[in-house]
Amino acid sequence: MKKWEEWKDFIDKGDWHVHTDFTQGENTITDMCEQAKANRLKLIVFTKYVRKDDSTLSNFCIEIEKIRKKFSTLKILIGCEAKVTDKKGNLTASIKDMEKCDVVLGSFKGVPSRNKETLLTALKNMIKNPSVDIWAHPSSFFERCALTQKEIEEVIDLCIKNKVLIENNINHNYKMPRFIEFAKDMGAEIVTGSDAHNTAELRKI
Repeated sequence: MKKWEEWKDFIDKGDWHVHTDFTQGENTITDMCEQAKANRLKLIVFTKYVRKDDSTLSNFCIEIEKIRKKFSTLKILIGCEAKVTDKKGNLTASIKDMEKCDVVLGSFKGVPSRNKETLLTALKNMIKNPSVDIWAHPSSFFERCALTQKEIEEVIDLCIKNKVLIENNINHNYKMPRFIEFAKDMGAEIVTGSDAHNTAELRKI
């Protein structure tokens, strides 16, 4: 069972990718929670960029635990965004740090290669990584690597088999409506993430 399945009833009711002033965002966790309520969200996933043995992750988790008590009607999850680092699909976050999180987003920005075979193998191995819950902003992969229709179908099928959610990232830099619709038609689970770095960018329902 993947961690995200505990909150599967909120797949369509939340923003699954939100940043705060803990990592490159402009607003506090409290600011974002207040805006989430105003935007009629039922769930929010705070995602922190995480590197190996991140010394600030514990403080991030403690802060979220405090704020959960103030917003009892809002599901507030601890998330991390970890980059793929190599062909094996390893991530920048350690297993220990990923275990502290409710949701782990695998992001494809870090593999130092332009070779299609290497990139596609890395993507498939990331999807097979049991720690990964969400494939974050798929467009960051497709910008680097063009796939055939058959390869796209193989990747989506792998997400389905490994229970990895595909993010419909609504940030204008990452939108991929045709891919998302195709993934839906194949039966993949889709979650919406704003990738918000301030309250104005947060998803509205």
